[in-house]
Amino acid sequence: ARPCSPKYFGRDAMVCVCNATYCDTLDPVVLPAPGTYVKYESSKVGKRMERSEGNAAALNVFSLPEAAQDHLLRSYFSEEGLEYNLVRLPMASCDFSLHAYTYDDVPFDYELLPLLPRAAAMRTRPLSLCASPWTSPAWMKTSESFVGKGTLKGQAGDKYHKTWANYFVR
Repeated sequence: ARPCSPKYFGRDAMVCVCNATYCDTLDPVVLPAPGTYVKYESSKVGKRMERSEGNAAALNVFSLPEAAQDHLLRSYFSEEGLEYNLVRLPMASCDFSLHAYTYDDVPFDYELLPLLPRAAAMRTRPLSLCASPWTSPAWMKTSESFVGKGTLKGQAGDKYHKTWANYFVR
């Protein structure tokens, strides 16, 4: 990335100038390896769209000992931490997944999402969820596949559409 050409508005307000002779730009975007992510970070101390890579977050959380998982969740969700109050929850596999999977592939997993109750228990205020599906389950799609083209089977109001609606609720 090209460096920022700063313009200050008081001590704490700064923007990067883009005009007829200069504009900061990014290097070409390169997709990361499967199971990793790319982030771009800017800061007041000089970072300007600095690129870095990491591993998929939830997979990393589960690789930690339980006490370290609790410490990490507290640092994000508790009053002594950042107090995050909104979680984007992919409904089954998504574009960040290492492989395609259904909403719950663990037999007899009646708790469904073990990290969420632990995070919510660390908060004194409600935790909001934004659930978003990447795809419906393959058996509900005309293609019967996680990937590629396909639409929800049936028509509005039928058993497929009602089941898909219940998928969101559950």
